[in-house]
Amino acid sequence: MITDPSLSTHPDKLILASSSPRRAELLREAGYRFEIFAPDESVECGVCSGESPPEMVARLALQKAENVAPQYSTGVLIACDTVAEWAGQALGKPADEDHARKMLHTLRGRTHRVYSGLCVWNLAGGSPEVRVAKTTLEMDTLNDDQIEEYLATGGWEGKAGAFGYQDRLGWVRILEGSESNVVGLPMEWFIRALALALGLVLGCGIAEIGLRLFGKDLFRVGAKTYLVSEATNVNYHCYPDNYSGDLKPVPDVTQGPWRLYDSALPPNELPLEAINDTPWCAEYRMSPQKLRDRTYPPTPPPGVLRVLGIGDSFAMGVGVPVERSLFRQLNALAGLDVEIINAARSGSYLPNEYAQVERLAEPLNCSRVLIIFIPNDMPPSKTQGEEESLINDLINVRESYLDSELASNWLTRHSKLLELIQRVWTTRQVHSKTLEWYLDCYDEEKNPEGNVVMQAIFKHFSEMPNAEVAMVIYPLMEGLDGDYPLAPIHQKVDQLATQLGIPVLDLAPAFAGQDPRELWVHPCDHHPNSKAHAIAANAIYQWLTTEVPWFLDPKQAVPAQ
Repeated sequence: MITDPSLSTHPDKLILASSSPRRAELLREAGYRFEIFAPDESVECGVCSGESPPEMVARLALQKAENVAPQYSTGVLIACDTVAEWAGQALGKPADEDHARKMLHTLRGRTHRVYSGLCVWNLAGGSPEVRVAKTTLEMDTLNDDQIEEYLATGGWEGKAGAFGYQDRLGWVRILEGSESNVVGLPMEWFIRALALALGLVLGCGIAEIGLRLFGKDLFRVGAKTYLVSEATNVNYHCYPDNYSGDLKPVPDVTQGPWRLYDSALPPNELPLEAINDTPWCAEYRMSPQKLRDRTYPPTPPPGVLRVLGIGDSFAMGVGVPVERSLFRQLNALAGLDVEIINAARSGSYLPNEYAQVERLAEPLNCSRVLIIFIPNDMPPSKTQGEEESLINDLINVRESYLDSELASNWLTRHSKLLELIQRVWTTRQVHSKTLEWYLDCYDEEKNPEGNVVMQAIFKHFSEMPNAEVAMVIYPLMEGLDGDYPLAPIHQKVDQLATQLGIPVLDLAPAFAGQDPRELWVHPCDHHPNSKAHAIAANAIYQWLTTEVPWFLDPKQAVPAQ
């Protein structure tokens, strides 16, 4: 047992019921003083019959606390148990190297979860509070040599799942949840539980200390940057981490006239060394035809149907490699007899998309046009355009507005706890304002010009003389697992297109029930990732082949309108 004598008579001392050096390190890094009293090894009896991994860690955390509690009359007792889980199977600490090898073979190339049961118990009259934290991770598809190399380091010893995320291995990524939970003690949950255990006033003070020492970035989603060069046809969108698994490390930028910008409106130039804060990227290589695609000759090969793909950043594939973008995945399904040109442009409104059709459809002999419409394609009114800098547009999460609001408030400048509360509150207000802004853009009284433009452009699409048009409505990655908030916009667009004889597919049902967080490029960038584009491409292909079979098959006659 490790004891700090200065704590022995303190009524609010912390007792860590664990021999884990990683849990002790997390508490020390957060500024807590504590003593350690390890529970008996016999407490960890393993999985009981019919018990799930979350149930197991909750039970073991409580058992550890109950084992140590008789040794103390006062203080706050902390007990925790952590386990990895895949396909319902609990993966605790490996018994030996062979056991660790089997665990790593099981987890490689797969998504798994880490659960921690946390028990916080105020021994001076309180009762044990038990919570379970969950973190979702993904492991790269390691080859056998990589696994053997890691096993030889001994880094697997004493770690649930046979690896330590804190070792910065580079082949394990957190998709959702707390990093400290994977290390062995969910600090965010611990701070809240400790506040409840010691009472609100003292708890607020402890939460303030914890946020200052440990949670400086607890309530931030990170920032996206843009790496550009006027001397090349390549630029990069850069991110703090590889959240989606689609990104690649930023290339060497020491050579050439590279410039780095933040994601504010308007953007601010950053020192180039700030690229170290956003070391993961998606590449955008533009062809001489200004396409995120290859260069196309004026006519397609014999027997090949050419489709012009139109849209904005969703269709272009912001945040994903070009080979995993929507049109590329759809083309793979359609086969070699079809060429789908990615003519989508980031930041496009409907007038820009119409101009793209006029510029490319006839010169490239595209007999089909596929329009990917998203709710922010509507051109806003002048007033709505001025408000756009104050919203987060449900796609790019810009924290600069929040930061300026918080900086103007004396209380939030001097209290991390109040900053957290105010940030959550302001974020919800901005989110509500953003939804209202989107819906107002489609209100004919609030945005008459935009609605007239939309109707006129849809009519032009329906009357194209040398190409047939189909439309797909792509939902924003927001509220898919509940009541999708922009359904009225989808209904209005669907109705207008249908009235004009344009075949239209609403993708919202294909995404219904999905967790939006699993479909984002990053928490700071809610563009769809490659998983979302796969869902969309499969739904579009099935619709085209069953409901609009003539669109991808020139041998079939186009029905008369």
